[in-house]
Amino acid sequence: MKWISKSIEARLVLISRIMFIFSMVLAASAAIVIMTQGVTWLVAGLSITVVLLLCINWATPGILIILGYPSLAYAWLHGVNPIVFSSPSWELLPLEKRKSVYIYSIFTLFVIIAFIVRAISEQ
Repeated sequence: MKWISKSIEARLVLISRIMFIFSMVLAASAAIVIMTQGVTWLVAGLSITVVLLLCINWATPGILIILGYPSLAYAWLHGVNPIVFSSPSWELLPLEKRKSVYIYSIFTLFVIIAFIVRAISEQ
């Protein structure tokens, strides 16, 4: 059972890292299209895709915390930012670092929810 958990954590690290890098590449592409005064629909499509990917990327740890999987939330955060979340395992984290993971995950989830509510209410 333990090795399945580690393989899921490794996959989450990889998925979150790929999503973050892909969203940054798309953001750079949108910036290049804007600078070259490219097609408006292409800029809009790239921008919407970047916003959606970043919202999913930032909301996932909070959702995993709420579902009761803090180790998977930490694996996701480790994939997005391996410098800040540098410990390879949830079990090796001290208590204050675990608390910061909980606070960061829940805070970003609520910010994303507020962002979505505000975007919907403006229309």
